[in-house]
Amino acid sequence: MTVSDYNSWNDIYRLKVTLEDEGTDIANFYYKQYESPEKWEAINEFSEDSSGKELLVTERCSYTTSKKKETVDDLCDIELIMVFKKTYFTKLKVSVVDRAGEESLSEVDYKTQEIARSNNIIVIPGIDNPIYLTLPSWFLNFLAIIAGIFGAMFCIRRNIVRKKRLVYEKNC
Repeated sequence: MTVSDYNSWNDIYRLKVTLEDEGTDIANFYYKQYESPEKWEAINEFSEDSSGKELLVTERCSYTTSKKKETVDDLCDIELIMVFKKTYFTKLKVSVVDRAGEESLSEVDYKTQEIARSNNIIVIPGIDNPIYLTLPSWFLNFLAIIAGIFGAMFCIRRNIVRKKRLVYEKNC
């Protein structure tokens, strides 16, 4: 994610990512740029509070700031990568706090129109209605039969080519 603070990325104190399922917090992931808002020594620390679930993969988390100072984005943006293990959640919240204590909150709701995610529903952020996938019950059996027929045809053709090659080599 890209976080911007128009005072500069140096002004960002802490970022918190919360995974929520049906109103219950599952895990909280943190990025702290400084030990406290008063200190200027960067610690760039990733941590987690998830009641012992250990979902955050800290060795894969990273931050990047621009070394250039040519544009506003160079001065304001910090790129953060927070990697966590696969888990189920219905909402993701991102809270950013700067040194002055000002907070910005963003939320991504993975539950559209009170319909939880499932294997036959695709929910695309920014589109109001989910996309429903409905396959007839016989469709998977049909795919399995077709795959079996093509596999058998491949094996038979391979054996025929191999036998022709052996006959050709015997005649030569």
